[in-house]
Amino acid sequence: MRRGYIRTDKTEHTKDGQMQELRAANCETFHVDEGISRRAFLKPELDRLMQEAVAGDVLVFCSLDRIAEYQRDIAEFFAKCQMLGVDVVVLREGLNTLENSGVYEVMAAFVGFAQGLDYERRARAIEKAKRKQGRPSKLSKEQQLEAVEMKASGKTISQIAATFSVSRATIYSLLEPKTEKQKTKKLDAFANIPRDELREIMFGKREQN
Repeated sequence: MRRGYIRTDKTEHTKDGQMQELRAANCETFHVDEGISRRAFLKPELDRLMQEAVAGDVLVFCSLDRIAEYQRDIAEFFAKCQMLGVDVVVLREGLNTLENSGVYEVMAAFVGFAQGLDYERRARAIEKAKRKQGRPSKLSKEQQLEAVEMKASGKTISQIAATFSVSRATIYSLLEPKTEKQKTKKLDAFANIPRDELREIMFGKREQN
């Protein structure tokens, strides 16, 4: 059976125009989604068409954008049709799996490519999230404590970094707040704190001897 699908919008894709094209393509039944954007996730009549289609049927569309907006969604639609054993004809683009089954192979390759990109994006996102969690400090607790004391005593970031053979960024991340006001407040607070109390502030509860 040749089943036609129509989706209307506010442009040139009217119901009558599409119906005429599909009848000329010998469609026997029609499913119509009226006033539904191609970006819409739900297309009730397209879903119903896929539920009713059986192996050997031919699904006919006036153009690819009647199916979906994005290439990946279109490719996945073709993959689903292949699994159902139905063929697809798209009139304006001249796609016809009855005459050229290679269309399915191209669409399947595109789906695989898109899935590979998704995997890479997820991997990069996971790696980025891990980096955002913060890397372990290059300084030991004792060195961090000493760096704070050096800064409070007037040493520069460059001098402190050179002392521990680390980058200025490492020292900045340990010592420098975002604003000058915060910086002054922080260093003033550190200046007169005994070493044992400073350790407790930085690293939590004091170690028991």
